[in-house]
Amino acid sequence: MQDNEQEHQADRSSFRDTIESVWVAIILAFVLRAFMVEAFVIPTGSMAPRLMGMHWELRCPSCGYEYSFGSDAEDSLSDGESIPKSACCPNCGMQFSGQNSRPLKVTGGDRVLVLKYVYNFSEPRPFDVIVFKNPQNDRENYIKRLVGLPGETVKVVHGDIFVSTNGRDGPWKIRRKPQAAQEAIWQIVSDGDYQPDAKMMAQKGFNCYPQWKPRAGGQGVRFAESGRVIGYDGKAPAALAFTTSAEAFLPENAYNSRNEQKYSHGEDYRLSDEQARNLCGDLKLSCVFFPGSPDSRLILTISGMDSEFIAELSADGKTVLRCNNPSDPSRIWETRAALASPLRRDRGYKVELCHADLRAWLTIDGKETVSSTDEQYGGRANEDDRIIRLVNSSPQAPALAVSVDGGPCVLRHLAVMRDVYYTDSEVETREIGPYAELIRGLGRPNNWHKISSNGYAGWGTTENPITLRKYADNPDLDEFYVLGDNSPKSKDCRSWTAAAPTLKLFKDGDTNQPIYQLGTVPRYNLLGKAIFVYWPAGYRIPILNLPIIPNVGKMRLIR
Repeated sequence: MQDNEQEHQADRSSFRDTIESVWVAIILAFVLRAFMVEAFVIPTGSMAPRLMGMHWELRCPSCGYEYSFGSDAEDSLSDGESIPKSACCPNCGMQFSGQNSRPLKVTGGDRVLVLKYVYNFSEPRPFDVIVFKNPQNDRENYIKRLVGLPGETVKVVHGDIFVSTNGRDGPWKIRRKPQAAQEAIWQIVSDGDYQPDAKMMAQKGFNCYPQWKPRAGGQGVRFAESGRVIGYDGKAPAALAFTTSAEAFLPENAYNSRNEQKYSHGEDYRLSDEQARNLCGDLKLSCVFFPGSPDSRLILTISGMDSEFIAELSADGKTVLRCNNPSDPSRIWETRAALASPLRRDRGYKVELCHADLRAWLTIDGKETVSSTDEQYGGRANEDDRIIRLVNSSPQAPALAVSVDGGPCVLRHLAVMRDVYYTDSEVETREIGPYAELIRGLGRPNNWHKISSNGYAGWGTTENPITLRKYADNPDLDEFYVLGDNSPKSKDCRSWTAAAPTLKLFKDGDTNQPIYQLGTVPRYNLLGKAIFVYWPAGYRIPILNLPIIPNVGKMRLIR
C-alpha cells in the first residue's frame, strides 16, 4: 500500500511539473513577444527575392532553374486556375506557360523574427532590414532596408545610394553595402549550371543561343555536360564572351510580372533611351577554376559605363586587378597581390570578380584578395555628377568575358549576378493626401521637380534629394529613409504622398510648423530589426495539402 501511495505521489508530482513547465513556456513566450522578439509575416514582394510575400514556387520548363513569382503580380487567374501565366525565368527568360502541369497552390509569405527595441540601445545602421509602422497608415507594418540616417541628405544615382552630411551642395559619398548584405542582395543574370533547352525555346519563339561563346581564336576551348563544363587545352590563348540580350541587365525581378522576356529578342535588340539609362553595371562574374599546370592563368573581365575591370589569377598564386578607361587616362590603374601558396592542381578554386558601389574586388574561395581604392576609382567628391553625365550620354550594355592561357585548365559553375538597382520613382500629384497637403503646403508640394507630363521626381531621387532631419532635443522625431530590395515594385520612401493622422505632424499642434516630412520614417515608428526567417515557404502534406512542414533548407539569417 505504501508503495502504491508513493507511486501516486510521484505521478502527481510529474503531472504538476509538466503543467508548470507548459505555463512557464507560455509566460516566457508572451514575455519574449512583448519585450524581445516578435514574429511577423511578409505580405508582399517589396523585398524579393531575399524575402517573399505570397508567391508561387516555380521550376523553369527549359533550364530547370527554380525561382519565386509573386501572386500579387497577376491581375487575375486564368480560367480560375492557380497557374502563373506571366512568370518568366530569371536565368534563361523562358515564360512559364503552365501547360502540362497541375494547378499550383500559392505559397504564403516568409515569416520572420524581429528583434524589438534593439534601437533603444544601439543606433540603426545603413542597410539594416527594419520593421516599422507605415507612416501613411499606422495599421500596417512595413519591412524595408534602411539606407538613410538622420542628418544626412540622400539621393539615388544610377541604382546606388549617395549621401551628404552638408546638404544638397555635397560633397557626396557613395553608401556601400556591408559584405554580408552585398552577398545576400546579388540577383541572378545567368547560371551556367542551368542550360536552356534550345529546341523547346525555339518552339516557343525565343531566341536561344549559347550563354558563353568562344571568341575568335578560341579553338582550344571545348564544352562538356551540355555546356556546364568548359575545358581548355592550353595550346593558344582563348576567350569566351557572355552573350545575352541587353534586357538581362535591366533592374527587373523574376518575382514581378514581366511583359518582355530577355530571350524574346536577339543580341542586337536596342533598348529605349529610358531603358538604356537604367542598365545595371554592378555585376559579379564567378567560376570555379581547376588549373592543369603551373602556368595556367584565368582572366575575368567586366566592362560597363566607361571602365573595364580585369582580374587575373595565375596558378603560381599571383593576382592582378586592373582598370582600363580609354576616355580618362587618370582612371587607369593596377593592383597586384600574391596568395600564400601556389594553386594546387587537384582541386578547384572559386574565383569572383565583383564590381558594385564604385568599387571593384577579387575574391578567391570567399576571401577578398585584392580590391580598388577610392583614390584609384576617382574619389567620392562629385562622382555622382560623373555618373549622371555618363548615364545621360549613350550608355552601352555591360560586357563580360573569360579568358584562359598559359596551360590547360577546366572551368565549372560559370555565373553572372547583378547587384540591387534602386530606380528613380515618379509621383503623380493626384495621389497626394489631405494631410500631405497640410504638411507641404496647398497646391503643388514644395521642392518637387517635375520630370514628366504626369508627375514629379520622388523623394530622394536623383533630381530631388531629401534631407533627413535630426533633432538633438527630441531624438524620437529623427527621420530615416528606407527602400525595398525589389525596387521597381516597392512602395517605399520615394513615393509616399500621405501621412497618417496619428503621426506627430506639427509642433505643439501649430499647423504652421510641420515636423513630419513626407518620404521619411520617424524614429518613433521603428519596431525593430528583422533577424531571421524562421518559417519560409513550407512543404505541403499530400492528403491535407497544407504547407505545415517547414522548409528547413530556406531558414536563414536576414542580411
